[in-house]
Amino acid sequence: MQDTEAAMENAPDPEQPVQLPEALMLHILSLLPAAQQAYTARRVCKAACARLRHMTTISATSADLPLAALQEMSLHNATSMYKQGHLAAARAACGDLQGLQWLHSSGCAWDVRVCSAAAHSGDLALLQWARQQSPPCAWNKSTCSAAAAGGQLAVLQWVRQQRPPCPWDEECCSSAAKAGHLSLLQWARAQDPPCPWGQWVCTGAAANGHLAVLAWARQAGCKCDDSVCTAAAGAGHLHILQWARCQDPPCPWGAGACIAAAREGHLGVLQWLRGGAAAGGQQGGQPCAWNAWVCTAAAARGHLDVLQWARQQGCPWDDSVTRYAAQTGQLEVLVWARAQEPPAPWSKAACFGAAAEGHLEVLQWLHQQQCPWNKAFCERIARRNGQLHVLHWLQSLDKE
Repeated sequence: MQDTEAAMENAPDPEQPVQLPEALMLHILSLLPAAQQAYTARRVCKAACARLRHMTTISATSADLPLAALQEMSLHNATSMYKQGHLAAARAACGDLQGLQWLHSSGCAWDVRVCSAAAHSGDLALLQWARQQSPPCAWNKSTCSAAAAGGQLAVLQWVRQQRPPCPWDEECCSSAAKAGHLSLLQWARAQDPPCPWGQWVCTGAAANGHLAVLAWARQAGCKCDDSVCTAAAGAGHLHILQWARCQDPPCPWGAGACIAAAREGHLGVLQWLRGGAAAGGQQGGQPCAWNAWVCTAAAARGHLDVLQWARQQGCPWDDSVTRYAAQTGQLEVLVWARAQEPPAPWSKAACFGAAAEGHLEVLQWLHQQQCPWNKAFCERIARRNGQLHVLHWLQSLDKE
């Protein structure tokens, strides 16, 4: 009898919350979806919040976002029409019809971003619901472009079948081409009247390596200029370049292609561009033009191998090589460039750029090598840009 009474005295009070062991609590939380883990951990206890600090930031685009968390977000964003629209678009993007319905019923502002988000993700049911409201959620040309970018042909067909149809423009075809959605592009162009397009269709396809899209667009009469070769070169798509230059007539090109290849470090592409007849794909073809900006682009991005090859091939350079190398902190490039015979030109701009961007080691090396400078200008730009370590070093020179 005494044992029973003692047990009852030691029993937890049913009116008081029970503190679970931390390991058990964390295990329970781990069984929840990610967004619910974050939302719940913040409310369980300080220990849980501390242990799960890495997941206590909740994204508005989380597919499993609890409605309670969405309601809290809506409250925090109530004073900003833009933020309300962003929150609504975020829920539309992940197909949260229930959440979007609650936001709308609560008076949350929405705009064209909602329809565009639904169109891009291919959620036709959500898009249809948004358009059935009174007044309907707004849409515009970006809705068609978003559907095209996401390859959502069924959505694009539906929005264009409405009366009046959702408007579209060249960006719709460009978005489809960039993403490689050939069948969608073909459908858009087969309409009466066809969806408008322009040179950025070919350029977008080239930049993203979609040869089938580019070939079809050219065959269908889409305009093409030197931005096609420039985009392909910058992205390293040699097969696109080779195809473009083997057409009759070949796609035009210019120094921009060599500059783009050098900037992104695509040495093999640059070598092909400068390969004469092989690059042109024709008998007696000329190499792609280049200029001093090729060396500058390589130097600014730290592509020393590209710069060295370009100089071996006689590519010109000027003081912009040292200026941009200093500005971007490319000390190895600077040292090599100044060690050549004759050395790469330089000017006060090199020191100014290094000071402006906080590259103290570069600035010290330039000063040691007696690069021309205006110390007062360097101090001024270092102070204005908050580069205090550079400013302190410059000021210390006065004490020597």
